[in-house]
Amino acid sequence: MWDQVGRLHAYHGDVAVEFRLLKLTEEVGEVANAFIGVRGLNRRKGVYATQDELLGELADVMLTAAVAMAGITGDARKAGEAFRQRLAAVVGRAGLDAPPSAVRHWTASAIVVNPHYDQVLLIDHVKSGLWLFPGGHVDAGETLAETAIREVREETGIDAEVVTGPMPAYDPVIMHPVPFAVIEATAADPVNGPHQHVDGLFICRAAAAELPGRLDPREVSGARWVSPGQMRELAVPAELPAIAEDALAWAARNAGPAPARPPQPDGRAVPRGFANSDVPSAGNPGAGGAR
Repeated sequence: MWDQVGRLHAYHGDVAVEFRLLKLTEEVGEVANAFIGVRGLNRRKGVYATQDELLGELADVMLTAAVAMAGITGDARKAGEAFRQRLAAVVGRAGLDAPPSAVRHWTASAIVVNPHYDQVLLIDHVKSGLWLFPGGHVDAGETLAETAIREVREETGIDAEVVTGPMPAYDPVIMHPVPFAVIEATAADPVNGPHQHVDGLFICRAAAAELPGRLDPREVSGARWVSPGQMRELAVPAELPAIAEDALAWAARNAGPAPARPPQPDGRAVPRGFANSDVPSAGNPGAGGAR
């Protein structure tokens, strides 16, 4: 639905938010008029509307509100997330929450390895308070791999590419990258409540070890390259160090030879494990350690 809302938002791009909200009140009036017509509450007119027409007017209210939300946020994807959060809150207040194991969200994450295959990229995730691989929910129309690449770019500013092993070709169908692993875990979400994330983990390669520092402060408060051993000093999920260690070993075998390390000012090679330093987001004075 929200990809179509995005197209409607773009189509009405020159319409101010104020007018979109006024349009919403007009549509509500159309609902009231249709209801009167269905019930025959106007004695002079009698029954002059059908149930399908009433449902159509109600749908117009929903669509007008959705486009107005996209106009306020500037992004239909963000509007959709706000709607899902609100729906979850209303359902929760009514005591109708499904058990966590019954609610599954498809997500994708990127295990971004540095060019020397000895560190991976972690982000300090605002909502969870943990250091995690970059990742997020799959948008409508996206593949899992496309989600992983988009999330890396949005959260850290890094352009990465998925690393795959040999892939067969079966013309005329399109082959998509296969995740390194697919894991399922409970997401402790303070907004939507506990639910399951079915997460496709893709090994990705960064073109360079430098972090551009373009972090999304709404989701990320810091980013850094770390080795699996250094992860144990951070607040990370228990499984992350082992996953990172296996992913680095797989990348070293399948992603091609690592480039030569640039020399230090004194002519020595940069030691392994120190390819880059931390990059905090705006407003975060330090690199961000374990919380």
